[in-house]
Amino acid sequence: MTKAAFPQVRVREVAEAVTDGLIALGVERAYALGGREISPMIDALGRSAIAVIQARHESGAGFMAIGDWMVSDGLTAIAATTGPGLANVINALMAARMTRMPLILLTPLTPPIETNRLGIQATGPSGFTLSELHAAGRLFDYVAHVHTADQLPAVFGRIARGLAHDPGFTAHIALPTTLQAEATSVQIAVPPCAPSKRAPSPTQVEQIRTIIDDERVAVWVGFGARPHAELVRRFVAKAQLPVLASPRALGIADGCATFVGVTGNGGHELVFEELARYGVERVLVLGSRLGEATSGWDARLVPTGGLIHVDHDHRAFGIGFPQAPTIAVEADIGLTLRALLDGPLARRGFRRRRPPRGLFAAPTPQADRLHPVEMLEVLQRVVVDAGLPYFADASSAMFWSANRLEFPVADRYFSEQAWGSMGFAGAAAVGAAAALRTPVFALCGDASMHMQDEINTAVKYDLPTIWGVMSNGGPSIVRFGMEAHGRFDHDGWYPDTDFAAVARAKGARATRVTSASQLEQALTLALETRSPHLIDIVLDPSVAPPIGARARR
Repeated sequence: MTKAAFPQVRVREVAEAVTDGLIALGVERAYALGGREISPMIDALGRSAIAVIQARHESGAGFMAIGDWMVSDGLTAIAATTGPGLANVINALMAARMTRMPLILLTPLTPPIETNRLGIQATGPSGFTLSELHAAGRLFDYVAHVHTADQLPAVFGRIARGLAHDPGFTAHIALPTTLQAEATSVQIAVPPCAPSKRAPSPTQVEQIRTIIDDERVAVWVGFGARPHAELVRRFVAKAQLPVLASPRALGIADGCATFVGVTGNGGHELVFEELARYGVERVLVLGSRLGEATSGWDARLVPTGGLIHVDHDHRAFGIGFPQAPTIAVEADIGLTLRALLDGPLARRGFRRRRPPRGLFAAPTPQADRLHPVEMLEVLQRVVVDAGLPYFADASSAMFWSANRLEFPVADRYFSEQAWGSMGFAGAAAVGAAAALRTPVFALCGDASMHMQDEINTAVKYDLPTIWGVMSNGGPSIVRFGMEAHGRFDHDGWYPDTDFAAVARAKGARATRVTSASQLEQALTLALETRSPHLIDIVLDPSVAPPIGARARR
């Protein structure tokens, strides 16, 4: 992704001023798919210090930006053109919003002189528009329609303040193509706005401590607790409390002696058994909104005493279980745990009866396909234990991964489940590889790979992405989910697809495997070559994924 030598433009354009503002905010990478109306902006980004990764589809650009943020915690930009370009990126924008990810979207507006004239891909008040895209609300915290360059300092100042106040702040900057190319002398100076962390009050800390002393409390960790994984482990060990994890929080508490399992998608029945056996009276929630993917809205997870909910964002409270009695603590999770650890804590002495994983019987080896458990045992040894970032798609991949894999550290397992868009992981892993420049693994369903892959993008930029494709002939969670409700999937299965051949046609290395030993060899080769590599894993289609709560509705 080194910059080529470009002819120097003779004047500084508005698009370059926008790029200067992005750099001032800390943007290092932008994910884009160009078009006529966004071309000045794409050119300015390409000439700047920002690395530009051009996707093959706008949703892929958005998913790559999410994957980048998941491993780097950095602010990224997405650039899309008018009309279909903006429409195509909406899916990824929803996924980003549900993941509470910060981002800046750059799009064009149809110039005023061209409005109401049936322009191609006309976008804005007189063309393609949705209130969610062009006004603050569900998708964005801030939307700026820029019509003069003089607006830009205020626009970037507002974004800087928003990011300091809310780590998941999202903004949309829309400006006409004609304005992008105008000459300007405007300088962007972003005001210093250091993010602040809110500490719990002494009263809140003492209240939590008293409840732990007097009641049987369990700890429920979510994705938002990842930066505080070490503190979570220390706290749980000191108080000897049972701890459970959301399906996106793998690696935070997996290794704890009191870990009872995963909730929600791909979760473990042991969680309910152990909570009932312990007689839990209250649950301390750290960094989760407790939505359907995390909880299945299962009332067994919320005892009569209710919840103590710690989150830096007050919008997390009362979402998943609005009827549950809740002590809301709007504070930084790390500061809260440190305050609790700095004082005395009762030792509750919880002991689990058995580890939550390993409930499947040993599969019988077959000559021409793998059992999913065989596949995951290899992935555990070769990928997870080696510390590779691991992305699981919103398919049977995320159910199997949450149910079977144990991550030794946080910040290695990533999935997007609140919006749950299939095709996410295959593209997000490419963005993660762009951020890290080290191998990243994605487990994808074959249905997902038919939708979205960005393989050719990884080849273009030589990004060391490894895709494992679960080839079992179709969307198994749909089939088995429908069967669980006595319904038929009506031709939901696909003709056999050689994804290895597809990947090779797009320029990547690829291998098709039908045994555990072949899979291990292919993964080892992919790690050694450090180049884009797809592994087509032929699986037994008769094995149902552990969809758990998802099938109960």
